[in-house]
Amino acid sequence: MIFWAVIGIAFYNLANRYGKNKWIYLLIGIGTALVTQLLTGFLYAIIAQPSEAEIDENSLMINLVALAFSGVITYIVYRQIRKKAESEFEDKEDLIANLGTNTSEEESILPPDTKTDQGKNEFQ
Repeated sequence: MIFWAVIGIAFYNLANRYGKNKWIYLLIGIGTALVTQLLTGFLYAIIAQPSEAEIDENSLMINLVALAFSGVITYIVYRQIRKKAESEFEDKEDLIANLGTNTSEEESILPPDTKTDQGKNEFQ
């Protein structure tokens, strides 16, 4: 249970930091960990069956390997989502910083003849 809580809190905080939907990120994190553990169990069953080894479902070693593998895969997913969220967040900050600045003459709102007369009043 502590493993799931740590994953849930990490993904929840990530979503909170970048203004994303917290519950979706929480479910992505926990879902990644659960699916990875499930696939690890299936792979172990497939590998152990041909070798005629007895599958002990309560084996501590199998559970620890599945837990470690799940943690690594979930961390990789966390890093990828964080990298994507950081790039999106930086793009938004750049847009906010450049708001109202004119980058070229073509993008100007003013008509071409009033660009030179910006400081002058029409009645002077």
